[in-house]
Parts: sequence; C-alpha cells; structure tokens
Amino acid sequence: MQRILLRILSGPMFGVDVALPDDSAHLFFCDSDSMEKQQSGSVYQHSLNTLLIPCAPGKNEKIILRQITSEEDADDIASPIKITAQRIPVEESQADCNIENDLADDDESESTNEDANEDANSDVLPLADDYSVITISLNQPVVIGNAVIALRLASDSWSSLVTQYDYPFSPYNEDIHSQIVLSSESEKKRPSILLSAACAAVCIAGAALLFVLCSPNEVVTLKDTLSLINPAISQNINGSIYVLTKTQPEAEWSEKALRKSNVARSNSVSILAETAEISRMKKILAEHLIPFFDIKFTSAFTVKLLLSQERSAKLQNIDQSIQKLLTFKFPYLKSINIQRVSDKTVLSNAIDRLRSLGVYSEKDISPNHVTLSISGEIDDFQLNTLRRQVDEFYDQYGDEYVKFVVNLNEDPLRNRTFKSGPDSYVVVPGNHWLYSDIVTTH
Repeated sequence: MQRILLRILSGPMFGVDVALPDDSAHLFFCDSDSMEKQQSGSVYQHSLNTLLIPCAPGKNEKIILRQITSEEDADDIASPIKITAQRIPVEESQADCNIENDLADDDESESTNEDANEDANSDVLPLADDYSVITISLNQPVVIGNAVIALRLASDSWSSLVTQYDYPFSPYNEDIHSQIVLSSESEKKRPSILLSAACAAVCIAGAALLFVLCSPNEVVTLKDTLSLINPAISQNINGSIYVLTKTQPEAEWSEKALRKSNVARSNSVSILAETAEISRMKKILAEHLIPFFDIKFTSAFTVKLLLSQERSAKLQNIDQSIQKLLTFKFPYLKSINIQRVSDKTVLSNAIDRLRSLGVYSEKDISPNHVTLSISGEIDDFQLNTLRRQVDEFYDQYGDEYVKFVVNLNEDPLRNRTFKSGPDSYVVVPGNHWLYSDIVTTH
C-alpha cells in the first residue's frame, strides 16, 4: 500500500496535514462538548487507525476511509489508487455515549458495507444526508457531510485546488475551548453580550488609532532615506505620497535606495522626475490645443505656464479649463501660475538674437509656429555663440512656437567631416542640443 496524506480543510485544524495510519482509517470530527465528555484531547486517541479531529460546534462527523487495491496490483507501486469514503450516522440520542462504543459500531458498519465498496465508482460528492459509499478523487477538496478534506499520495504535491481552497467560515474563529451553547439562560444575557461587544469594538478602534499615531511618519522616513538628493516630497489629503526628483536618473536612484534600505514603502508612494513630468504636461496641453509657449517647474509641485496672449484670448474660460485639466492629470500640483506674453514679443526676441550674431535668416510664419531658417558660412565662434543664444531663448520662451533650422556650408579646406573632428563646426542633431528641430545640410 502507498502512503496517503490527509489535509483537513474545515474546522479549527484547517490546513493541517496528517498521514493516514492504515489502509482503513476512521475519521472522527468532534466538537469540544464531545471531547470534554469523553476526556479525549489527542488526535491519536483510541485505536491506531483512528484520527480524532476537533470541529466546530454541532459539526460532528464520522467517516471511514478505505484504500482498495486488487490482489494482482497489491505489489505494484505504480498501480492506480482507489480510496472510498462512507459517512457513519451520528444519532442525537448517543451524544453522551463512549467513543470506544462508537468505534465498535463503525467496525460493524465497515464489515457490513465492505462488498459495496468494491463497486463504488461515482465521483459525485454526497449530500449532507447521504451515507452511501463514494470514491474519493485525489488532490482536490471533497465535501463529506460537515467535513471537507483532501487526499494525495505522499510522493505528490498538493494541487492549487487544495492550496487555494477557501473555507466559507474562518477556522481561526472556531475556538474549540470557547463555544457558546444557546439556551434560555443565554438569551436572558443577550443585552450584556451586546454591550460587551460594543466595548470591544471601541477598544479595537482605540488601539488602531493609537497605532496610527505612534507609527513613524512615512514622509519623514522617506526624507531621511533620500536625503542625498533631497527630493521634494508631498502627501495629499487622501494619503497619496509623491516624491519629485529633478531628473530621471535621480528617480531611478530613489527607487533603488528605498529597496536597499528595506524601508516599508506603501503602494501610495509615487516617485516622479520633473523632466518626465514636463514632457507629459506638454503632450497633454498640445493634445487639448492649448496655445502655450512653455511650462516648467518653478518650485516644488508648482509650475509656471506661459500662454500666447493673442491665441488664448480666443478661448473662453481657458484658465479654469487648464487648472482643471492639469490638477486632474497631475494631482500632486499645488499651484499653477498662468502668465501671458504676446507672439510678437517672442518672435522679436528670436530675430534680435540672430541679428546680433550677424547671421542671415528667413522667416516662415504659420498660425501656431514660426520657423527661422539660418544659412550661410559660420565659423566655430559664431556657431558656439548661436548655440548659446538658441539655448537661452528656449529656456526663456520654450520651443513650442519658434523653431530654428540651421543650414551650414562646409569649408572643404578645413579638412573636417560632418560627423567627426574634435572641433567640428557642423551641427549634428543629438541629445546635447536639447531639441530635435535643428537640421544640418551640406
């Protein structure tokens, strides 16, 4: 015979595994009253093939498990295992009888139904009042009367059906030493019981409040852990916490620092980078056709939005719409400072910067953009100055309205290529330009 493991899936012993002592085992699910009357507290009480298992009040159950193997397969380990189960009726009038007598009765039932077990092939679970012999399917929960069990070979592992089984009633609430038997006397004490329950609820609520007050502040803990980069940290009314760093590398460093320090981080903590958030804001504003020049963080969780004076005047309630849109998409924002400047002022500033360098440019104006095309021969000094002027302009007015296109002529006598040379003067688009609209042609 192969060794069989039993897992109890109901009552206070929920989740406990026990090896069946024999190929024929008696399972007695007894509540505390039955065990106290018989002074039976051990699981392995009475005969060697008997398991006495605590259960919830009034959920007593007697079950006989038999492992059946034909004579020709008795010595074959790989032969299929067949296990049958049968409930034994528990008479109310015999509640005070000795458990040893019950064992004798079960042995008689075992001999009476032995022939019936050989023909039992049904996998249908029995009803509560069904005492017929059933075949147990291995490695899955089986309901037998008031009891729920599972069986498997000792060499196998429990299936997910067993490990994830959820018993309708929490087994931890079924304390076998504190069961309440309702009677006329207990009914009279119901008001006092309700009062005690109310007091207990107040005590639990007080303990929870005390725990919250005495728990370390999560914002303070985050500030101490991330003090090296000193990010901005804010907590909303709903409890959400936002950590705002200057750059994306700082945000990634913060993530790693919190993991390495084993700080208890809740799911309400979000780590953000200003650069990534500004890109998101620009994309959302453009999708909603907001005529803006630039948006940037001026302080922690505060942004400044620069609008076109002429184009924004055509939209009704634009300030309220922007406030509602950005605070919804970016709930950590505490203030949105909206300012306006004329398109003419922005364009004039760009043209004056180019004139100061003595470079030639052509202007192409559209309703929402202006393109300044720069061409000609420019030496290294002029090119570096142009780059600085363009960066300063974009820092002041952003890159949403004025676009610069640079067309340079290469001097073949300088022995340089477009993409190489330590002092190459040809502009090659890249991250170091901080914008992607500059185009270099030969």
